[in-house]
Amino acid sequence: MVCCYHSAVKIGKRMTQEYQESRPGLATVDYEDKYVGPVYQIYVVQKVDSEDTFFTSVTQGGFAAYSTAYDLGKLEHLKKYGVDLNRL
Repeated sequence: MVCCYHSAVKIGKRMTQEYQESRPGLATVDYEDKYVGPVYQIYVVQKVDSEDTFFTSVTQGGFAAYSTAYDLGKLEHLKKYGVDLNRL
């Protein structure tokens, strides 16, 4: 979960300088120095109301973003209480 989006996210790559240098066209920034911690690529998952569209079977959508590690929270501990994280 990301505090600024208040939504579940899927965490992708860590934006290290080595990773940025391996991607042509991507500027190299020292995010750990700039934001005092690692930065990650994330996909923010959002619920979709598709009842009035041609795609009624679509239930989730979202968008790509970046977030610092200190803004990410882990929700795995909620599984022991029976919370289905796929429904968040």
